Amino acid sequence: MRLNPVLLKACMQDVGKHCNALFEAMPNINAGDARVLECLQEKKEGLSAGCQKKVFRVQEAHTKDIRFDAPLHDACKADMEKHCTGVEPGQGRVRACLGEHRKGLARTCRAELFKRVVQEKNDVRLHAQMEAVCGADMQRFCKDVPHGDGHAEVIWCLQSNVDAPEMSARCQKQLLQERSAAARDFRLVPALQRNCKTDIQALCSEACDTAKNEACGGRVVRCLRENRDQLAVPGCKASLKRVMKWQTQSWSSSFLLKQACAVDVTKFCSGMKSRTDGGVHRCLREHLSELSENCRSEEFRLEKIEMYDTALQPKLRKACSGEVQSYCKGVESGKARVFQCLMRHSREPGFGGDCFEVLRKKQLRKQQNFLLDGGVRSNCKEDIEEHCGAVTGGAKVGTKTSLGPGGAKVYGCLLQKREQVTQVCARELSRLVTNSFLNYDQASPLTRACDKDVQAHCQTEDGRVVTPVGECLLAHVDV
Repeated sequence: MRLNPVLLKACMQDVGKHCNALFEAMPNINAGDARVLECLQEKKEGLSAGCQKKVFRVQEAHTKDIRFDAPLHDACKADMEKHCTGVEPGQGRVRACLGEHRKGLARTCRAELFKRVVQEKNDVRLHAQMEAVCGADMQRFCKDVPHGDGHAEVIWCLQSNVDAPEMSARCQKQLLQERSAAARDFRLVPALQRNCKTDIQALCSEACDTAKNEACGGRVVRCLRENRDQLAVPGCKASLKRVMKWQTQSWSSSFLLKQACAVDVTKFCSGMKSRTDGGVHRCLREHLSELSENCRSEEFRLEKIEMYDTALQPKLRKACSGEVQSYCKGVESGKARVFQCLMRHSREPGFGGDCFEVLRKKQLRKQQNFLLDGGVRSNCKEDIEEHCGAVTGGAKVGTKTSLGPGGAKVYGCLLQKREQVTQVCARELSRLVTNSFLNYDQASPLTRACDKDVQAHCQTEDGRVVTPVGECLLAHVDV
């Protein structure tokens, strides 16, 4: 810092305010200058405008050439010699090389590198690789989005347009890689780091020791996700929902799921491209009974969340966009409200066939396990715990367990106790049974008791089932 008089002049007051102890110790420690500068970088949002601008220029130089970044260069010298000897310095190439070998780096190097990665996620100008690959797309989609406040608005803007037809293939690939990399830690998603501090301290403080400057492995994000109904800060809820959309769109955007399912994806879904339509998730669910236990558990966790909100269901959003506008405009997202609205209108003339087919498959899947039906899960919670303990094995509905294969049997238990359940639960059961007959499928848990009657009274000569099945059965109720 003493060798940069312009920086020293612009930041003297800020050094005195934020980093004075380090500055006063500079004559006595060899790395004092670098530590003072690092302190200013960490306090960036509290710096004066002039100092902040000068510090950013230094950060920019560090990002592009590791030789200017003394702490990182010194911490990673041995690792650079081991992994990156043939990489030419400049344009962030050496840092990118270290990132590719992250798992094999020494702990001190990995910790310094993680701090730099957190910084680059806050401003695209510190992300040399993204700036190089997505420069034209930034001009196309994010021309009027401001830089420089450390909130990563330009990167968020690019991510919002990742599926746009005009988005270049190179930039789209880079953005999807960014999502996968960001899944390692909440601090790599600036909006989460900024908006969820209070909720993380209150709900997820034990999920990760952030003082170590190492990635938390997705544990904080999962903690927030599973406690989303208890989040107190609206900004945290909005930021988390954005990340949850990423996870439902691409399997690699959920770190813990990616770890658990890497072998299963290779085994069952290797031919699928890593796109943002949730295709790998659908593939895994088609092979659910064949998956490893850890993969099946992680996939089921995510599916429960998906079923709660149509905004987290990529294929349904695409297939039903017109129907949502026509029939459910203004319906609040969450708690399966939009899904239920669409189901109520699904038999109306003009309702799209593609949308109806997606809804039908979702409804059939819900019938396999009550935990996938948000209405039953939330409105029948106390009734299930009171009347169906034998089916659930005594597990509480709010716990993280999947309650095993007895998920469908809970429906049968509730229907048997329908005279004893609360009114709100009875209403959910009525809705569920009605939807099950609207989307009748042979051997489905909720309608299998009527399979023989359907065959006897509600099939055409060529074996097709007459729809709607419920009305057909009512017409023959006295037969």
